[in-house]
Amino acid sequence: MAINIAVANRQAAQLAQLAAQLAEAKSSLGVYQAALSGHWQAAEMNHINKAIEQVSAQINGAAQSLYALSDDVKSVAAAIKREEDAAAADAQKQAMIEEAQTALTAAQEEADGLKKKLLDTIRLFGKMPGAAAIIAKAQALFDEAALQVKTLQEALDALLR
Repeated sequence: MAINIAVANRQAAQLAQLAAQLAEAKSSLGVYQAALSGHWQAAEMNHINKAIEQVSAQINGAAQSLYALSDDVKSVAAAIKREEDAAAADAQKQAMIEEAQTALTAAQEEADGLKKKLLDTIRLFGKMPGAAAIIAKAQALFDEAALQVKTLQEALDALLR
């Protein structure tokens, strides 16, 4: 099953949005802390401020983790997509190689058949009048098949590089 980059990116965006919401909550907590400090002058304020600062630090850590996770989701999804694309390209190349190998085998078989016909023709008609034309035609067919085999072999070699 192929990775859906759009879904992964949406999930990463949701993580980033949650991180942004945490950052907003931290900011609001800072505003409340300032309001408390401005309106309440008591010994407990040191403990309250310390607790608020600890919560703010935890919120900040969670937000940073969510941002990092968002980036990781996008990076991993992109890496998986690249790997899938490379695997698909390799599979396509392998299919082309197999197709070329099949065509090459067929061409070699055809060339072998033509060569046999050529030799049979030479044996049967070599001394008859007009045999030279038949032999020349058979030789031309053989040469054409040999050229096709050579062309296919070159194409296969190029694919294998």
